[in-house]
Amino acid sequence: MRLAAGTVVPRDCLALRSQVEARVDFLGPLGLKPVDLPRGLGTYFPAEDPTGLTSVPGVWVARNASDPRAQLLSSAAAGLTAGEAIAMDLVAADST
Repeated sequence: MRLAAGTVVPRDCLALRSQVEARVDFLGPLGLKPVDLPRGLGTYFPAEDPTGLTSVPGVWVARNASDPRAQLLSSAAAGLTAGEAIAMDLVAADST
């Protein structure tokens, strides 16, 4: 391992703690506030229900925004679920 000062420290193994942060700065102007993950591991935007609906009407979030620790498959599934909820919301709005 090479330290910032240039010193090399021989190691067989190295464990690091990463910090994750959703790259969704554009959600701030919509009224969403980021929430800290436990132990300083990053931030996320909470969903009010499993479809990804937020506390701001008409705004949904999907996995990496609502849980940056999520893996690829669960993130894709959450995006699909949010998309279905958005489509149904638009259908309901057109029906009234």
